[in-house]
Amino acid sequence: MVKPRQWLLLLSVFILAVGMAQVAAQDDDDGDNPIPDPPPAQTCFWSKFHAGSPIRIGPGVFKDQIFCRTLVEKGDYIWWYGSAITGAGNVGDRTVLDFGIDHAVDIQSGLDYWENGVVMCLRGRGRLLFSQRELVDGQRVWTDLPRYRVNEWPGYACTTLFYPGLMVMTTEQMPALPPPPKPVENCTVTTLYRVNLRRDPNTSSDVLQTVPPQTQLQPIGRAGNWYLVPPPDGGDSVWVAYLNGRQQLLELEGDCGQVCTQNAAGTTLSCRLD
Repeated sequence: MVKPRQWLLLLSVFILAVGMAQVAAQDDDDGDNPIPDPPPAQTCFWSKFHAGSPIRIGPGVFKDQIFCRTLVEKGDYIWWYGSAITGAGNVGDRTVLDFGIDHAVDIQSGLDYWENGVVMCLRGRGRLLFSQRELVDGQRVWTDLPRYRVNEWPGYACTTLFYPGLMVMTTEQMPALPPPPKPVENCTVTTLYRVNLRRDPNTSSDVLQTVPPQTQLQPIGRAGNWYLVPPPDGGDSVWVAYLNGRQQLLELEGDCGQVCTQNAAGTTLSCRLD
């Protein structure tokens, strides 16, 4: 039979245990036992082998030095221990949010610049918007990226990036994607007139920049009569036309995919793209 003094001792032990549990819970709330950080970002190349991933990355020497953290997938923000890893305000400003966000990926790298660029793709048919990490007056600066398709990944819109940053696929539907560019190396083009640099390789696409005559550009790809080039002042790749009707807009030097005819003296008479 338990004596009154023993009952009192057992009751004291119970009260002490409850109090310690409450203190432990309070410590968790105060952050003494914080929620673990989200897992580290995977290399973007790893995502190529994950069938459900919204990300694809093309081959390249930098593929193992580029990391991707998905922030939004299919319109849903990624959650970790009951909280979103990021909120809408961290992904974009009102202009971007009004387009509707289908996917958003934070692209990280220890390299500030990827020479010759890296092919990055997101699943969908919306706009591809990109912002580098550097802010201007505390605000993100967004670029409307040129898009093309890669036959290996149907349903994905691809672009060529040269910098880490934040890439967004919007829910706004865009026209059908142009074919993938053919790789171009050891080629220099010089503008003969004031020409437009466009988002996509067609004259109805948005003009992103205009450059003056005698501007030299280094193409990294070609689709028909259009060259994919990094802008002269830096930034994301854009398209420039070789011809406007029958008028030649660019002077070609090197292996630019041209086929030229010459006279008996070896003087070039005319060139066309193969």
